[in-house]
Amino acid sequence: MQPSAENTGAAAPSTDPSDAELVAMYRVNGTEVAFSELIRRHQIAIFRLLLSLLGDADEAEKMCEQTFFEAARKLEGLQDPAGFQAWLAGVARGLVKKAQGPKGKSKKAAGSPKAPPPRDPRGAVKQHVQGVLGELSNDERVALVLADLEGDSYESIAATLGTTATDAEQLVELARSKFVDGLTRGAESRAESGAPPPPEQELDPGRVLGKRFRIDERVGEGGMGAVFRATDLKTGANVAVKTLLPEAAKDAALRRRFEREAQILQKLEHPNFVRFVEYGSGASEPAYVVMEFLDGSA
Repeated sequence: MQPSAENTGAAAPSTDPSDAELVAMYRVNGTEVAFSELIRRHQIAIFRLLLSLLGDADEAEKMCEQTFFEAARKLEGLQDPAGFQAWLAGVARGLVKKAQGPKGKSKKAAGSPKAPPPRDPRGAVKQHVQGVLGELSNDERVALVLADLEGDSYESIAATLGTTATDAEQLVELARSKFVDGLTRGAESRAESGAPPPPEQELDPGRVLGKRFRIDERVGEGGMGAVFRATDLKTGANVAVKTLLPEAAKDAALRRRFEREAQILQKLEHPNFVRFVEYGSGASEPAYVVMEFLDGSA
């Protein structure tokens, strides 16, 4: 019989280790699982940070991979493991600064001719949003993303930007004002040109997806997506519908990950996994995954 942690006086292993503990595990033992968990925790936040700085989803995705590669290489020099998140954001910002050069423009885009405006109205909206973000300074874009997408406090934003909480608050308000003004200009321009609005991503009760699944109520929400209880009009059964939140749906890389998740779920058949029902998307409705609805709590 093995002695318990209580009998030996040893602390029971944490089921949810902190960033600092994961950093220590990777430094001391070279535990790849520990660094993989750090990637899982911070990948979306770093991707959004890079997207706000670069304005291009493909470039942001590539730079995100480079950020974690660089972080693994420099991790020994991290003085305060508890500040891993802010340090990681600094690594990402440093890579962007190096890639953009002294003038603050992407080396890739510097010699490229200006792309013609896309014919797809949704592409035009995306291009306009990227243009509005491009009008903000690097610090304004970062502050806006951290405040409104990540929900960070002004103190946390200040730590990332190397400024004070008061200055961070003022920077967020300025960035919000500029961003809203820019989007308003785009909306007025589309209205004048008669361009149709982008597809509606928000799912209100009563809306029917794929002419089959009627949305009944929202039951949960995370950083990227929301889950709804719906009725399968074909069978009358309750089902769960998962879809990306409107902000996340604007990111091409996040949409691709959502599609990959749907493909994986479609292949899983196991008693411990919810049953996959359907995946759908269209020009007039958001991409969605329909799964077995499990009532109750764990």
